[in-house]
Amino acid sequence: MSKENKESKKEPELVYWDNKMGKIIKPDDKGGFKDFYKKYINLNEVEDNEEKSTFYEDQFYLYIKNKINDFIYGEKDNIIFFLGAGASVLGNKWEYGKTMSRLACEIINNLYFLDNNSKSNEEKILSFQEFANLSNIKRPDNLKRKVADVLGNKKDKLPDFKLEDFMSTLNQILSLAGEQRELFGSIENTDFIKQVKNTRDSIQQQITKLVQYKNYPFNASEESFQHLSIMKLLMSKLDKDESKLEMVTTNYDRVIEEAAEKGNITIFDGFGFDSNHVFNDGWFDWNLSKKSKESNTNEVEYNPNVIDLLKIHGSIDWVREKKDIVKKRSVRNRKKNQVMIFPSSDKYKQSYDKPYFELMSRFQNLLRKPNTWLITSGFSFSDDHISRMIIDAIKVNSGLRVLVTDYSLSNSSYDKIKDLISNNYDVAILKASMNDKDENHGLHFYSN
Repeated sequence: MSKENKESKKEPELVYWDNKMGKIIKPDDKGGFKDFYKKYINLNEVEDNEEKSTFYEDQFYLYIKNKINDFIYGEKDNIIFFLGAGASVLGNKWEYGKTMSRLACEIINNLYFLDNNSKSNEEKILSFQEFANLSNIKRPDNLKRKVADVLGNKKDKLPDFKLEDFMSTLNQILSLAGEQRELFGSIENTDFIKQVKNTRDSIQQQITKLVQYKNYPFNASEESFQHLSIMKLLMSKLDKDESKLEMVTTNYDRVIEEAAEKGNITIFDGFGFDSNHVFNDGWFDWNLSKKSKESNTNEVEYNPNVIDLLKIHGSIDWVREKKDIVKKRSVRNRKKNQVMIFPSSDKYKQSYDKPYFELMSRFQNLLRKPNTWLITSGFSFSDDHISRMIIDAIKVNSGLRVLVTDYSLSNSSYDKIKDLISNNYDVAILKASMNDKDENHGLHFYSN
């Protein structure tokens, strides 16, 4: 086979894989769906009355849905729903969630390519040439073109630039400058360090600004967030009355809070219900209940519309005030004292600070409970400190069953999960996004 044919050959698309039935690959065409139906579904060759042109394709996805139901059989005393960046993405409507590549491109564009910003930032931040040099990019013009391609929806990814690695480089320079004052004491070096700091601060301000999404669409239209409907479905699957759905997210946005408010769901997020809104980890141990209507008993009734929310990387509406972590209503134009773990390859170090340590510890304890079901959505397992925690729990907790879902399963980070499946752990992976353009086969379809 020629090199050209090898490159043009499309890799088979993995749709589902668990430790019992193996891989299910999406058929290449309509005929492939029919062949799958005959081989795996209609084993007795019963005549079917095909009425829709999508009959065989629909049967294929129903088959996978049934396999997922088989996979998650048994008691579910605890359900953890873990959301990564991909869970806030809504098709190509980029005023809402953004992939890391999209976020990086919007930041670069805002800092360097927009006339109003490029003039106001002149000499305050690193030049675009210096930006490229620190990113190990030899041809800055190519980066500019690739940024334009992503912003114009011509490409999905920015292959030559990783925001986390760049932020780590800036942090390392600033750390070294602090330790080696004599080395960086000249006027020229001092100006460079100021530009590095201003660049890092500007990027953090851009991130805060770009994740303040508004007017989330939670209706049943073709393009809407599915958070509320999936939350309600998962809450209904809990087997214990006192159990709360455990929502865990790395996202800074407020889409979960807005969905809960729309659905009259009470959130325990560590901030209590008084006017001060000061973080206290002990709030997660509380629930909502009332005495049973039967006056001659001491039984209590638990409110079923209650969830826990652990925002393990912080939130756009959290700020640090002296020793306290406080939740604020207004998040506009905030520049200082933000309680957010910003992207960097060494961000695990920040997870030892308050409140991240308390939240991460609670998440780790949840993963060790028996009869627990963990579902992930939009999390690529590229955050080592989180993926290690989940993988370790899978290996030691025989009562933990895990369903990993995302819009694409080709990311090399998923190799860790595929290894667990190959070694017969209770793990499955499913190609399904939180807010799929094709609503028929999104996560909502499989959760129902």
